Amino acid sequence: MLIDEDCLEVMLVKMRPDHFGSKSCREAFEVMLRMDADRVPIDPITVAARCEDTALMERYLLECMETTVTASNADEYAAIVKQNAAMRKIAAIGERLTEPGGDFRTEAVEGLTSLQSVLDETSSAEVVGSEAWAEQFLKEEREIIKDPSAAYVTTGWEDLDRMLGGGLIRAGFYVLGARPGMGKTTVALNIAEYVASKGKPVLFVSLEMTKWQVMCKRIAYQKRMPYKKLISGDLTWDEQIDMEEALNALKDRPLYVNNRFGLTVSDISAMVRQIKDCRLIVIDYFGLISVEGDAKGRYEDYTLISGRLKQLACQLNIPILCLAQLNREVEKRTKKRPQLADLRDTGAVEQDADGIIFLHRDSYYDENEDQDGSDIELILAKNRHGSTGTVRMYWEGSTSIVAAYSDREG
Repeated sequence: MLIDEDCLEVMLVKMRPDHFGSKSCREAFEVMLRMDADRVPIDPITVAARCEDTALMERYLLECMETTVTASNADEYAAIVKQNAAMRKIAAIGERLTEPGGDFRTEAVEGLTSLQSVLDETSSAEVVGSEAWAEQFLKEEREIIKDPSAAYVTTGWEDLDRMLGGGLIRAGFYVLGARPGMGKTTVALNIAEYVASKGKPVLFVSLEMTKWQVMCKRIAYQKRMPYKKLISGDLTWDEQIDMEEALNALKDRPLYVNNRFGLTVSDISAMVRQIKDCRLIVIDYFGLISVEGDAKGRYEDYTLISGRLKQLACQLNIPILCLAQLNREVEKRTKKRPQLADLRDTGAVEQDADGIIFLHRDSYYDENEDQDGSDIELILAKNRHGSTGTVRMYWEGSTSIVAAYSDREG
């Protein structure tokens, strides 16, 4: 960098101070960054003059120039420096994992996430030029032209997919919000089941229900069997046969579920990386995701979790559908249809989400009305990639079924 001005300009962009293990190199590079920003000429004398020990740094920089034969191999030198930086990070992670005390599972998950971050950093450039950008876009666009479904994960409900702009866009963060008992889990499981039935792997993260309870809902959906009968075990002989038939059909579907609770976003990230070609992540629900580190306050913690979920969707290029409970203000209004303001207790979710879908059933608020065989509204209140509006569907909560009226049987 000191002997070639062209190399200097390139490396000031490619490199960071923390890439250098040597304290002297790190200090000199930080000084060069500031000098470049101030448009100050850079050479060993001007750099050393701005360092803590001017005389020592001047001798060091001159020695570096004497031992460097050419600047033409700068890219190779930079690759070596970055690789060494990555190895130092990996070693630090290893040391942290071998320290006594602490929760092994938590530290292991954090270690895996940290290792993945190091791998991501070393395998991709921080900035992409127009030529590489255009080539990458063309490659991805050709894949979408060949198979339009590559751009989206469809929900199975044509009216909703059309309004969304094709489906849940890859790298999109979507929120499914409603009051408790409105049907969030049922709707989300219907979507997950449809995607998995097409052979596309899905991770269903249930932080409220056990995997046994989730399977009861899946069987109820598959065989149109009352969920409560499965929960209680009050099944006739024919219903037991139906249950086993449903299990045989479901066990071949690539729908995965978590095996423990109290998960952080890092935990979820580690889980999804274990599933090859995962196409959708469903999280039930937002308020039960554990914060990483010390809690700062409900709003601040939720804002952090929301931002990390959006980052995870972008990083993995997988849509995330996260369920969220609305605040009680809905219950106090005469008109109880949900609105974006009802998410104000969930941090920056409204801002981070690509799409927000609310659920509403009039029958929910009427004790005298039969809950099954009624309407449920899917209200698309925010959508960055399509239109907004409402899709009215058929609701049969006892059997965990949500369907377009045109698709409904019976």
